[in-house]
Amino acid sequence: MVGGYSTASHGVYFAKIQSSNVTATFALFGYCVQEQNKPIHCVHDESVKLLPFAVTVANTLNDTYPYLFLNANTLDENVHPDSVAMPSHDPKIFAAIILTLLCSGCAFLIGIAKMIFYAHVEDESYTRGFFALGSAILALLLVAETTVMYQVGVDLLNLLYPNLVASAGPGIIMIGIAFAVLFLASLAYLQGCLFARNDGYEVL
Repeated sequence: MVGGYSTASHGVYFAKIQSSNVTATFALFGYCVQEQNKPIHCVHDESVKLLPFAVTVANTLNDTYPYLFLNANTLDENVHPDSVAMPSHDPKIFAAIILTLLCSGCAFLIGIAKMIFYAHVEDESYTRGFFALGSAILALLLVAETTVMYQVGVDLLNLLYPNLVASAGPGIIMIGIAFAVLFLASLAYLQGCLFARNDGYEVL
């Protein structure tokens, strides 16, 4: 999630734009730019997570690479409502990330404690299962947020700027995988939660 703004982690990104001689990748807290036959240059910049993403990209790179945004198309706002101008705002993705990590971390620690100290630790209230389920719900929220933010932004960039080719990166897929793993973990941890066994009421 927080990679993509260093040369070591520039392959983990949410969106990429390409022109004939410049490639830029955008992550949550920064971006990397590589010009043809030049080393990668990465910048830590938290403003890149602002919405609308297409406007943020243009504002971020326009001073250094203004030729990328020449000959912009004018879109019909009735056909493309996402092109309507709106003030930049933070979608608070980082807060959702922290909550997801806290919930999944609690579920993991309780699960480890139950395996190591099985004689002393019990989880009769399915605490680890509910923590895992909470983290899965938050991860699903992150999937929705990043899809709306980056996929819509990529589509809009392709429509607005004919000089660019924009595409979504592996970041959204990685969050989707995290959601699937957390959801499966919650199913495993909550196994038996909805079923009660009344052993004392069996037919004699």
